[in-house]
Amino acid sequence: MRTTVTILGLMAVGLLTLLVHPPDASAGNEPEEPTLEAVLPATDDEVTQLLDAVEKAGKKDTELLAAALHDMGRRSHEKFVPVILAGLASKNARVLESAVLAAVANGMHDQEKAIKKAFKRAEKKKPKSQGGGINGSLGAACITYFAKFAIEGHEEKVLEDHFRPLYTNERRMTASWAPGLVKSATMYFGKMKYMKSVPMLVAQIREPYPENPNSENNPPASYWEKRYKIWQETEGYIRWALKEITGNEFRTHREWKAWVSANKKLFK
Repeated sequence: MRTTVTILGLMAVGLLTLLVHPPDASAGNEPEEPTLEAVLPATDDEVTQLLDAVEKAGKKDTELLAAALHDMGRRSHEKFVPVILAGLASKNARVLESAVLAAVANGMHDQEKAIKKAFKRAEKKKPKSQGGGINGSLGAACITYFAKFAIEGHEEKVLEDHFRPLYTNERRMTASWAPGLVKSATMYFGKMKYMKSVPMLVAQIREPYPENPNSENNPPASYWEKRYKIWQETEGYIRWALKEITGNEFRTHREWKAWVSANKKLFK
């Protein structure tokens, strides 16, 4: 039987006050542009170490290769490019994800075709033996690439197949990659000024809490705990995206909701 959120459960996750406070509470007051980690040029020693690790990994040690590519996502050098290109063709999901982020860090803006292929890979459900579900971390990496290089054409898929389902699927919301997906998707919507994302973004301005905590259809406490934490971490990003897309800045969810209701034709 599904575990419902009880008053004790809400207390455990610090959400009891949500039942009595008005829904216009805020995790942050100001728009905050989502940014990527700074990338530094690799030193000669770092280049040597990473290329040696790639050579040692060969075609079999995918963990070592993924780790080397991960570090290439924090350092840049022209000698990394061939390794990253090979990684983008990998059938190993971890290697592929690290290669996508390394392509972002190394300014490889001409790899849209490879990233689109990786994005399709991310949407394929994994075998049950691997936990099932989509590869959300790979999806977030691809969306980061689209956002970084302002690549059009993926807005609707990001909204309908990744961002929206995150908030309606307990398994996705509690996944380790969920905060990264919210950040990358929000960055993408804001940069592309994707108007159709506005109603969904506005819904995330409101402090999350269960309308009926004792309903059998209500997600368990773990869902609300994770969603609340994500709200705290990302509300500033969402406000930034809304400002970029609409040109408006409203303080409360109530004001944003009223604006959406008065401008429905913009979201068709």
